Amino acid sequence: MFERKTVFVVGAGASNELGLPMGGALASNIGDKLQPQGTDFRASLGDAHLTRAINLLANNSDDRGARFFRAAQVISRAMPQTISIDNFLHAHADDEILIQTGKLAIAASILEAERITKLYVGRDTDRVSFRAVADTWHRTFCKMLCEGAQRTDLDHLFDNVSIITFNYDRCIEHYVVQQLAVYFDLTWQRARELTNKLTIIHPYGQVGKLDWQNSPMVSVDFGREPPPQDLPAVAAQIRTFTERVEDVEIMQRMHSLINEAKIVVYLGFSYGDMNMELMTTRESAGLKKIFGTSFGLSVANVDRIKHAIADSMGINVHPEHALLVGSKSNELLSDYWRPILKG
Repeated sequence: MFERKTVFVVGAGASNELGLPMGGALASNIGDKLQPQGTDFRASLGDAHLTRAINLLANNSDDRGARFFRAAQVISRAMPQTISIDNFLHAHADDEILIQTGKLAIAASILEAERITKLYVGRDTDRVSFRAVADTWHRTFCKMLCEGAQRTDLDHLFDNVSIITFNYDRCIEHYVVQQLAVYFDLTWQRARELTNKLTIIHPYGQVGKLDWQNSPMVSVDFGREPPPQDLPAVAAQIRTFTERVEDVEIMQRMHSLINEAKIVVYLGFSYGDMNMELMTTRESAGLKKIFGTSFGLSVANVDRIKHAIADSMGINVHPEHALLVGSKSNELLSDYWRPILKG
């Protein structure tokens, strides 16, 4: 169990260990799905399921259909040039139809990606194959979480740990509930009750809730493809950067977690300007230990990232208190298990 208040900040690189696409790959997938297959709004897009969902939204209106088709074309053309779909949608925050089209493509892409992860076994079961995820941070995180815990006192299992994930998928929630059920020999109902106690914030939203989660969001089973008429409701739960900044409650919850934490761990996170801005607190977050992955980043970029982290928390980060290592998420947790777990 975690002994000091710890916040994990999770990015696309962490989910990539399970097989989900990172920013560039996700943008490419979205571009393919929205690629027009003809010359007018009645033509299909690269993804038939997405085409049906958009046709339903167009509601047989020539003008509205043309606007969706135009938005799909604009997005598809731009995807090879963008850092991420989030950055692109932020640039077009004034275009309602384009934003809606982009969210539909995100939802379709992420739900499809869940189906090809190491967590997805098949339509007829929610169980996961633990051997298949042996080299992922999800497994190591749960092993850290369960160390020293007893099944007679599990209500406080998550007291000192929370997660801020900038990903749309539900892999963390899906894995944790499986781990608790198997490791502690719990009923699924009990494992789900406990997992609902884990604070997980998705700043940009998620592709629906899992059926056991306490949330007003529309429910979508892990990795399942919702009917075309339901996809807009799933997509509506995704938030752009602009929308998230305007959500005061979510921002306050995020900042409160960071302020209270003694340890902050960045996993597979890109440290992009928009995301760092979302986490910037208005007051000093106080002295804390910082661990983070910097896989594939240059020394110069890592140095600037340390300053960006310090600025986001309103603190002076000394080298001995900020450790960014050129490894992936699972390797970081494995190598720094004790310092993270014990503080």
